[in-house]
Amino acid sequence: MDKTSSLNKIGQTQDKQSLVGSLAQPPQTSMPTPTAAPNEPHLSHRNPPQSMSANSPQTQFIQGQTQPVSMVPQQVMHIPLNYTPRINFRIISYIFLAIGAVFVSTMDTYPTPAKHSAFAESLGSLMFCGFFTGAVLLDAAYYKSKANWQQANGMSKDDSTRSMVFELILGAIGVVIFLNEFMGFLPVYY
Repeated sequence: MDKTSSLNKIGQTQDKQSLVGSLAQPPQTSMPTPTAAPNEPHLSHRNPPQSMSANSPQTQFIQGQTQPVSMVPQQVMHIPLNYTPRINFRIISYIFLAIGAVFVSTMDTYPTPAKHSAFAESLGSLMFCGFFTGAVLLDAAYYKSKANWQQANGMSKDDSTRSMVFELILGAIGVVIFLNEFMGFLPVYY
């Protein structure tokens, strides 16, 4: 048996195995390589490896075990997250502001002998400033709870934090004006 016929048989065996397409691992085959004798020097002009015949494949494909994968299309639903707190401070602040506006407007329209007196004017200013400041501070509490909710849900809380800081600054200004009005109201009328 010469080397060419044994290579042809190996190539034919590999062709049959790849046609069968079995899922088992293919047999390990190795190409015969010429080895040099221990006392023989390594020569670069040795016979080059013999080329394989036209019916044997040049490359060997090794198939691993594959499992059929069923591609089931999945439906992706977008669920918008809306902030709906149990205690909504924004609604409470609107109610507070509306009560203040109704109170101040009825006080202004209520017929009294001293309708345009300094007392009524100072009291109306004091009440409006107090209700407005309360509404602003309640709105700041709303933004604080919204920022906490956004952070818990992995969203950016920057806008809510900016709004809360703005509301707190506006509320602090309102508190200063309210206290100024209140202090000015007390000595004059009491």
